[in-house]
Amino acid sequence: MKKFIIFIFIAVSAFKIYSQELNISQYVFYRDGMNPGSFIQDNDINVFVLYNNEFSGFRHEPRTQIADVSFNVKGHKLGVSVINDNIGFDIAQNVKIRYARQFALSEKSFFSFGLSAGGMHNRFESTKMTFENEGDPLSFTDYTYTRLDFDFGAEIQFENLFMGLSVTHLGKQAVNPENDSPISHYYAYAQYAINSKNSFRFFPNVLMRYWKNTYWAEASVIAFYKNLAWLGIVYTRNHDLSFTTGVRVTKKVMFGYGFKSNMNSQILRSWGTNSHEIFLNFAINKEVGGIKTPRLVD
Repeated sequence: MKKFIIFIFIAVSAFKIYSQELNISQYVFYRDGMNPGSFIQDNDINVFVLYNNEFSGFRHEPRTQIADVSFNVKGHKLGVSVINDNIGFDIAQNVKIRYARQFALSEKSFFSFGLSAGGMHNRFESTKMTFENEGDPLSFTDYTYTRLDFDFGAEIQFENLFMGLSVTHLGKQAVNPENDSPISHYYAYAQYAINSKNSFRFFPNVLMRYWKNTYWAEASVIAFYKNLAWLGIVYTRNHDLSFTTGVRVTKKVMFGYGFKSNMNSQILRSWGTNSHEIFLNFAINKEVGGIKTPRLVD
């Protein structure tokens, strides 16, 4: 029973930290998930869906599904996102609406800021678990709570460079707010566009995240070929190595795939913690044109 209680403590602690925050390999195509002030695309209507399977092959491995729809009208952006996170018997749903406003600083530079608001519902399904002692009181009740959830962020864009700052999970529980406050995460990121003389364009990226005396950092580079296909590589402070690839199926449809594995043999065997991720992005434009900045999704 003691081992099981320790397991419950570790599982719930991990759930509080990871299930409330996105952990995806291809964030450069979905900055909206960490910064509501992002203007990664200038399409009139944009639909983004993603599926992520962490630690594939492990029992009750983490899984994430994302569905996002956004609308852009003359520098105003309105979006709604639904995120479902499963870590074994830990389940979280996060639904938010967001608004962003973009201002032109010059012909080729822009500033934007945004706010998202919604709620997160968490459930730990202990009633579905197998306990060492039949009839254990912990097996009779699921752990659930709902809280308000807010994000805020800003982004500045130049011709070949953009930088962003944001904070996520500014909220309290709707019930018993003093018992479990959300863990705010602070982001800083940048991307630079390098135009070569041949058919390739290169996009180096850096991302840093800080929460509760802990920080995460990663660096990546993506190479686009004629704006039709891409290859990318990502390396993190925790020795996660990711490879990404994708194609522009049509002018308005993009498909991407990401593979990630941890290279730290002190944790688990290298190449033994593989993760898979796919996304699909649809765009609808009522008219040709719009703001052109160093984004991957135009």
